[in-house]
Amino acid sequence: MDATKVPYPDNYFSYGVALSILSLLGTEDKVRLLLSELKRVMALKGKIIIDINDHESEFSEGKKQIEKMFFY
Repeated sequence: MDATKVPYPDNYFSYGVALSILSLLGTEDKVRLLLSELKRVMALKGKIIIDINDHESEFSEGKKQIEKMFFY
């Protein structure tokens, strides 16, 4: 699926969950694009649950840091 334009209409979801994915996107621009698209498909007063891995998380251990807070 193309995350730049998810196949749902505006204001479609009451809840959204994005767990452990922001640090996989590679650039701040891609994170902003994802957050913008999540905002578009969320209903008024909808809730988004997001977590962010930091540089000392189990996820980033042994990975190459390619940008601040982005690991590969």
